Amino acid sequence: NRQVAIEETVKRGAHASGTICFTTSPVHTLQKDVEMVKEVKKMGASSICIKDMSGIMGPKEVYDLISAIKDAVDLPIVLHMHCTTGLAFMTDQKAVEAGVDVIDPAISPFSGGTSQHATETIAPALRQQGYQVDLGDAPTVE
Repeated sequence: NRQVAIEETVKRGAHASGTICFTTSPVHTLQKDVEMVKEVKKMGASSICIKDMSGIMGPKEVYDLISAIKDAVDLPIVLHMHCTTGLAFMTDQKAVEAGVDVIDPAISPFSGGTSQHATETIAPALRQQGYQVDLGDAPTVE
């Protein structure tokens, strides 16, 4: 199913994102994720999205995964993770250190819990560390 969807997306001139879902089990390994990423690149994907729907990926796991994907394919990597376990801020920090291209937080009123972590927290934290954050800040009222 993925191959047809990617081919049709590319044929119509749109951006096909090859997505892998993070989970833990005996069959979901770093090597398996890298194999999947290589497959979707061969199918024509324009980027890779790592989706952690339950917010269970820890900082070391994301660092190792992003690093392995960067070594395997030359595609932009997007990380979309939820804040369910509270790991999202630390995990995003390590993802940025590993070279992720895009992180996907949510604005404060819609963040936390089973949503993503807050943009207004992660953006200034990354800027303080010298990372480029392509995001306009809200205007201030004087």
